Amino acid sequence: MASVETKRSPSHSKIGNEIDLRQLGRFLHNAVVNSGSETMAVAGLADLVQPLCHANLVVYFPEDSTGELSAEPLTCRPQSVAAPHLDQLYRLALYAASESTVQIAKLDSESDAVVVAAPVLRHRKPTECLVMVLDHGPETGKLLPVVIQNVQLLAASMGHWRGKLNSLDVEASLQTLSEWNTLLVHAAAADNLNEYCRRISNGLRNSMHVDNVFIGLRNNRNHCVLRGVSSATNFDTQAEFVRMCESLMDEYLFRIENESEDEFRELCDPEAFQRLQVALRTHFLDAQPLRNAKHHLVGVCIVANEAPFSSDYAAKFQEYAAQAGTQIDLFQASRPSPLRRNWQKFCQANVRQRRVVLGIAAAIAAILLVPVPARISCDCTVEPMVRRIIAAPLRSPLMEILVEPGQHVTIGQDLATMDTSELENKLASALQRRLTAQAKAGSNLPGERTAGRAEWDVANFEVELYEKKIYDATLRSSIDGVIMSDDIRHLQGSMIELGKPLLEVGSADGMRVEVAIDDEDVHYAQVGRDVYIKVPSLPGTTIRGKLHRIHDRSEKQRDENVFVGEVVLDDTASDLRPGLAGKAKIDGPRRPLAWTLFRKAASQLLYRIGW
Repeated sequence: MASVETKRSPSHSKIGNEIDLRQLGRFLHNAVVNSGSETMAVAGLADLVQPLCHANLVVYFPEDSTGELSAEPLTCRPQSVAAPHLDQLYRLALYAASESTVQIAKLDSESDAVVVAAPVLRHRKPTECLVMVLDHGPETGKLLPVVIQNVQLLAASMGHWRGKLNSLDVEASLQTLSEWNTLLVHAAAADNLNEYCRRISNGLRNSMHVDNVFIGLRNNRNHCVLRGVSSATNFDTQAEFVRMCESLMDEYLFRIENESEDEFRELCDPEAFQRLQVALRTHFLDAQPLRNAKHHLVGVCIVANEAPFSSDYAAKFQEYAAQAGTQIDLFQASRPSPLRRNWQKFCQANVRQRRVVLGIAAAIAAILLVPVPARISCDCTVEPMVRRIIAAPLRSPLMEILVEPGQHVTIGQDLATMDTSELENKLASALQRRLTAQAKAGSNLPGERTAGRAEWDVANFEVELYEKKIYDATLRSSIDGVIMSDDIRHLQGSMIELGKPLLEVGSADGMRVEVAIDDEDVHYAQVGRDVYIKVPSLPGTTIRGKLHRIHDRSEKQRDENVFVGEVVLDDTASDLRPGLAGKAKIDGPRRPLAWTLFRKAASQLLYRIGW
């Protein structure tokens, strides 16, 4: 923007000194009532803004005949401002009115002056705008938040007056305006939204002379949350009356959005309405919706009273609720983010405090940049180096199980037996045939002797075959080790098919560990790296090994895609037993500590946004 030439009043040496904010309503009352016309009234308010906000220039843009923001100001204090400069102020006013929030911009690159545009929000009427230009010197810069707060209060007051009245017969309404601005001045000192709503509810209770006021605001899920209760600094958010209030507020807003704005009692469920009356110990309940400047529903205000409401209560309640929704919404929008609040605290700190903060930040940054091994965490399972599967040697019922899971066995030890009654019968028949063939082989007749020898050979083969099958029907361990399979006693007595695996024996002489490496970490795991293993059965003990191999193909484990790696253990792993599960960490490449801590979170974020 180009510079604006204005005359500065000598009374502008201090911000807000000339006007007591607690008496703001009275000043506004006098500025309007003592004016001869509406233009003079706005000019009087502009004269009020100049000393209050330390402004060099105050311009008020009203509504034109088409309902839009007029480019011709209703008043300009002082009146000497060039047309091009006025156009620049008007463009900022348009933006502030469209966004319904205070806008701040630097006047131009050559000047330190700042332009502040505050929307004048009028109930169900087009928004007007109050614009001012002020120096951004050392003194003004520190008090800029106070200036903006004062501008918001004045803009709210002007919106109240401009939105409701069409003549200068304003005595009764300006009394309400005075009370409302006193309430806003007190509420503006709140530190958070709940305290702001509590102060608003206290002010409404006192102004309308009712017993209690409850303010609930919508959250992101369109659910009303009770934020302010008059005469209650803190309240239990899980209390029964709180849940009842919030439930009725939700129902009330839903009916308003989908039906009409009838009476609170008619829109809400009668039984729920009566339960809330009993919980609040009151006979009379009423409510008004809270809307922002764009007429969107932002919450509900409920009043409760033991005695019947006064005659002027309804008009006051409707008028206050129309302003409260806008002011609460503006308070929410004006609250700085936690990052910005911390930055403001940093800027307001003295030099020593800043140095301490910067020193701590530098130390943290230095620590985060220290290279450390990027360890990869994964699940692991202890497995034996040698494993043997004991399968059914024949199709037969399983007779007896001689071992239990986890039992140590030696080579040749009996593990289980199968039913051999059928084989024994066949063996007996083969023995009888062999005896008969042996007798024939001893005959003096050459032909009979030859036939007897042939039959003896066949019978002898069958005897040896059945004897071997009977011997194999007892399952024996082929190695010294541990039974690794589950208990199979439930199979005892049932028919077992030939070749069905029944038992598994793992060697106790040497163990290896299988690690399940996530597919997103497999690129950082390298063969030969150190692996650190911990199992629950050995608390306080870390077992070391080397990553010997990573399988080329991934597999599914617990609904996750993993690559199985094999770890060769050193001599300290003698206490491990097959089947033990634990956690393993594999040394990866050296990376800054920040990369190690935030790598997965960053990769997940990038994946979600499509990178």
